[in-house]
Amino acid sequence: KVINKGKYRLYNIASDKLYTLDFIAKNIQKITKCKIRYKNQKFRFDEPKINIKIIKKEFNFRPKNDFGEYLNKIVKKI
Repeated sequence: KVINKGKYRLYNIASDKLYTLDFIAKNIQKITKCKIRYKNQKFRFDEPKINIKIIKKEFNFRPKNDFGEYLNKIVKKI
């Protein structure tokens, strides 16, 4: 639909959820029972939230996948 009927040149088709590095690290730790060592904890990066308003409005797009679920599957395969 986007290729054939899209009004814009660029669309963001990501999830509209924000996952922090801490969330990812803690889930990897939980799955693998590994120990996580953090460095440079003084630095904080505030990334902008991914905006998917255009594709939601134009194509009624709704993200279906849960990153936490995929992370679990990916880590278990490694």
